Amino acid sequence: LKGLMGGVRANLQGVNLSGLKLPRINLQHALLGGANFSECVLAGANFSFADLAGANFDRAKSPGADFTRAELRQAKMRHADMNTTSFREATMNGSDLHGGEFVRTDFEGAHLSKANITAANLQGANVNNARLDGANLRGSLLADVDLSRADLRDADMVGVVLNQARLEGARLDGAFIHDAYLCDVILPADMHKHRRC
Repeated sequence: LKGLMGGVRANLQGVNLSGLKLPRINLQHALLGGANFSECVLAGANFSFADLAGANFDRAKSPGADFTRAELRQAKMRHADMNTTSFREATMNGSDLHGGEFVRTDFEGAHLSKANITAANLQGANVNNARLDGANLRGSLLADVDLSRADLRDADMVGVVLNQARLEGARLDGAFIHDAYLCDVILPADMHKHRRC
């Protein structure tokens, strides 16, 4: 399977590929709505610009994959290994990332409104200028995360670990930050710097 410039978009909507080893597969621009990639090995795969609305990546292993500007609305990535993956400018509204590994992953400019990101590991991730309004981040590890200019309005951030995170210019109106760890956090200018170590 390979995406070709100028060719017809591959249409694999609803396909079941669960458990397959597909490292470095190129599905750029492909139509993959509702596809099942659960427990797949997708290291280095290219899903940039693909339509993956409602796709299932539960327990998939796809470190270093590229989902740049992909459509991932309502996608499932529960307990997936997505470390060092790029979701730059992807649309992920309502997606489920519960318990996933997203260490040093790039979410810059991504849309994650109302996403479930509970108990996930985003340590060192780039979430600069991302939309997380109404997202549920309860119990997630966000240490050393760049949340500069992120939209976190009405986000649920109970019990998050934000040690050494950067939130300059972030929108936190209505965000519920309770029992969070805020050691050496850089907060927006209109808020006090918090320390809880």
